[in-house]
Formats: sequence, structure tokens, C-alpha cells
Amino acid sequence: MAKKKSKKKAVQTSMELELLGVKPVKGSLYTKLNNKIKKLNRERGKLKNLEKNMDDVFAIFNEHIEPIIQKIHAEDEKILIGLDKFIDKKSVSQSYKLKAKDWMQEIIEKFFSAEYRTPKVQEIEKKLIETAMDDFEESDEMRQMFDELVQEFKDEEGVDIDMDYDDFKGLTFDEIIHKFRQRMFEYAEEQKKAENHREKKKKHSFNDGEFKAIYKQLAKLLHPDVENLNFNDKQKEQLMKDLSLAWENRDYLKLLEINQLVRPNEGEVKIGKKELKEIERQINGELDKIEDDYNQLIHEGSKKGNIYLRFYSPFEEEMNDLFEEEAEALKEILKEKEIINKSHFKSISATKHLIDIYEFNKESINDMDDLFESMYEDLFGDDFDEDDDDEFWDFTDLD
Repeated sequence: MAKKKSKKKAVQTSMELELLGVKPVKGSLYTKLNNKIKKLNRERGKLKNLEKNMDDVFAIFNEHIEPIIQKIHAEDEKILIGLDKFIDKKSVSQSYKLKAKDWMQEIIEKFFSAEYRTPKVQEIEKKLIETAMDDFEESDEMRQMFDELVQEFKDEEGVDIDMDYDDFKGLTFDEIIHKFRQRMFEYAEEQKKAENHREKKKKHSFNDGEFKAIYKQLAKLLHPDVENLNFNDKQKEQLMKDLSLAWENRDYLKLLEINQLVRPNEGEVKIGKKELKEIERQINGELDKIEDDYNQLIHEGSKKGNIYLRFYSPFEEEMNDLFEEEAEALKEILKEKEIINKSHFKSISATKHLIDIYEFNKESINDMDDLFESMYEDLFGDDFDEDDDDEFWDFTDLD
């Protein structure tokens, strides 16, 4: 019985290559490659499913949540403008101006994170930077801090930014990030060219005579002047594009798929172990890329990825509940900000009162941070790190 089961399993595992018309080759490589192809198809489906789920969640977010967030941003911008007018008044003391500027800077930083960058916001940001630079005293400590940040970025991203302290003085967030992105783009292009060069050397060092013969036969059959009853002109054009791309990238698995589609009754494709090993190398490369794409979608801080992780649930009802709760919470925040703009910028005294409330709440949160950290250290010892539980430290937005 055991032998029969083993034989049945061997037949099942050979189906992937058989479907591509490849003649079975004796040995474990054939079975191993079939399993790799099955895994590749599973991982492709997994990535496609993730992208679809993310798109579905993002669509709900854009419909129900994003409009409220944009209204909150608009109210925050009004607060920013109100504070900007407040610090321009001669009768306002320097201490209140500094407190107002601190709040304004916090609002601008949140705008930057949310990619809310209206001309007025950028104008106020530029003004704040210019006034800060007037009072700024350069120090060795500041330069050292900048150098440490650059080194940290280099260690994390593997990119040498090639900028010094003076390059950043007086720049807005947008201008700083533009410089960083430009350098990152240049570095990525250099890496991409180098990787492409290495891949081309690998691909073209392989003797692909068998695959070249298949490619030439398919190119003849798909030529515009050759009549083919199985495909119309549009289908032939698309197949020819796919074929050319497969050959350019030396994607032999794709080449075999097109071959089976165009010539399903031409008998078995006879390729040897070297060809199968080359297909295996390509599959391993695609599996690595799929894993990178999957991790990048989920874990690299994209807006869509963050929203998906926050709201997605296998149970649709639970996901909808989360969206409803978020919408209600945001509506309450919106009401508070609308009240602020209606009543707290009518006079200097009203604005001072608002700033005092902001400062008090800010200090209260800091005191709460210290209290919880002390409590956790008592429970878990001195090794407690607040980053271990991000949700625990997610306090209410005080803008």
C-alpha cells in the first residue's frame, strides 16, 4: 500500500510541468521544481489577495473616514492661521509667542506626516523657520546631533546622504525631504543598474539554445502576417508583447506558458536538467521578490498599509464596526476644533486662555507618561521599553 501511495503522490507532483508540456526527467529535480512552481502560484495568489483586500479597505476608508480627516485638517489650518496672527501682535508677550510657536510647529509636523500641504501651511512654516533662524545660535552640540541623525539614517537605509549641516539650515520639511528623496532615488537607480547588470550576466551566461528555439518558433507563429485561427489580431499582439518581454527577461517559465497556450498540441518540450535548474533559479528569484513586495506593502509605513493593518479583519462585520467607531471619534474631534475656531481667536485674552489649556493638557500627558512608565517599571523591571506596546502609549490628539 505504501508504494502505491508514493506512486500516486509522484504523479500529482509532476502535473505542473506536464501542464506546460515539459517531458518528465528522471530524478528528484523534476518533483522539486513542480513543488516550487506550486509554491510560486500560491505566493502570487497570496500577494494578489493582499493587494485586493488592501484596496477594498482603502476604498471604505476613502469613502467614510478620509472626508472627516480632511475637515479636521482644514480646522487645524484655521487654528494655525489664528495662532500666526496672534504671534504677530505687539501686545503679546514673548512667553506666549513661544508657546504658540511650539503648538504651531506641532500642527505643521502632523500636516507633513498626513501630506496636507496647502500654500498657506507652507507659507507659515517658512515664516516660522526664518524667525527661528534669526534667534538660532549654532553650536557643536547641534552639529553633532545632525551628524548622528545622518549616520543613523545611513545605517538603517544603507545610503550615504552626502550632505552636511549647512545644507539643512533654514529649509522647510518639504525641502529637506526633497533632498533626502533625491539622494535616495539616485542611490536606488545606481543599485538597480548594478543589479540588472549582474542579472543579465547570469542570464546570458546560461546556454539557452533549447529555449531560443521555442522563442523563434513562437515569434513566427505570432507574426502579424501569419494567419492564426486560434487568436485574433489584438490577442496576437498582446501575446507577442508577452513573448518579447519573457525573452528579454529570460523568463523561461513564462516562455513555456506561452508555448503551451499557442502550441497546445505540439507534443512534449524536451529540456534537460540544466534548463530545469535555470527555471528553478528564476523561481527562487521571483519568490524572494514576492516576499519583499509583501513585506513592503504591509510593514514599510505606507498609508494604505497602515490603514489595512488598523482596520482589516477576516470578519467583515467587525471591520465595519471599527470604521464606524473611528468615524464617530473623528466627528467628536472635528466638533472640538470647530468650537476652538469659533470662539478662541476673537480676542488676545481668549487665545491666551486656549494656549494655557493646550499647555496644561500637554503637561498632564507628560505627567501621565511618567506615571505609567514608573508603574510598568515596578511591574516588569528596569528593562521596560515604551516602544514594546505602541497602542498603550497612543494618547488623544491635543491639537
